[in-house]
Amino acid sequence: MSVPNLPKIESDFAGCNRADRIYWDTEIAGFGLRFRSGGTRTWILQYKVHGADRRYTLGPYPGIAAKTARTMAQDKLAEVWQGRDPQQAKRDAKAKVQSQITLRVVIDKFPSL
Repeated sequence: MSVPNLPKIESDFAGCNRADRIYWDTEIAGFGLRFRSGGTRTWILQYKVHGADRRYTLGPYPGIAAKTARTMAQDKLAEVWQGRDPQQAKRDAKAKVQSQITLRVVIDKFPSL
């Protein structure tokens, strides 16, 4: 998938009458650009871990260039090949941050009356 083909992909999506659609890369299996009817475009990576399908969001287009997104996808696939699950790691990191929020932190963020 190259950026010069983006107008063609945009046109195809506009004519498909679907809420979302993923256009898959021809070079990296599982790497694609997801189009949503609201106008959001997101780079994604789909892979399998222990037989289960996973989908990892790499980031927004055009905020992340195609070349950068492709490199990110290859890095995440390397993690999968090493037996790790990037999506689970992302969830674990988010849960850790949320568990560190204490009442003291919340109170400190609010100005005193």
